Amino acid sequence: MIHLKGANPLHLAKGEVFVEPGVTAEDKEDGKLNVTSSENIDIYKEGRYSIMYIATDSQGNSAVDTRFVDVGQGGGVNGEGRSSRREQVNYSQELSEDNGEEMVDSREAEELLEERELEIAEWEKELELREQEINDREKNLQSSMQLQEEMYER
Repeated sequence: MIHLKGANPLHLAKGEVFVEPGVTAEDKEDGKLNVTSSENIDIYKEGRYSIMYIATDSQGNSAVDTRFVDVGQGGGVNGEGRSSRREQVNYSQELSEDNGEEMVDSREAEELLEERELEIAEWEKELELREQEINDREKNLQSSMQLQEEMYER
């Protein structure tokens, strides 16, 4: 399960640097998990942006959560009126010094998402094949039952 620290949505003044308030993930079997994120926040353009967080346990089960960031809509972060710095930030740093989790850049997160999408597509193909096998077996069983009924009636 992923736990977002801080507000959701976060509010930034236009031009204010986004500072990740933190995120953690835990699993019953694995304990603390690494969390990756994908973001593309333009601090100079008003609008709503999203950050997608992904955590995957040792068995390949993934959890996903989203934080929204509103730029230029209602002032500084959580109304605290932090001073803005005029610089674009591609944020890739440790989220928490205490637990060693880190945030990776959006390319790595996109690659992870693409891998998961490919896995899901493969599973869907396998599921379709299995469904077809079950349907074929059902048809064969029905045909066999019909033949037995016809033979019994004779």
